[in-house]
Amino acid sequence: MICPFCCCDKTRVIATIKGLENRRFRRCDACNKTFETNERVLAKHLEARYLMSEFKEYIDESDTKADKTQDHKEQR
Repeated sequence: MICPFCCCDKTRVIATIKGLENRRFRRCDACNKTFETNERVLAKHLEARYLMSEFKEYIDESDTKADKTQDHKEQR
């Protein structure tokens, strides 16, 4: 997470309040200032066609890894 005060990308989570929206309190390692972020779930109905086109690279990677693992087991 980038610090909104100094734009450093080294920040740490110091506390989390869990719920439907997680609130995280972070501290920047460079300027030592604390800021809050919110994290929430984006619940959308997505069609399979959209997912296949949007995450094609991810799907291809997982298929490749599974194929490599299966090929490796067959060689033994």
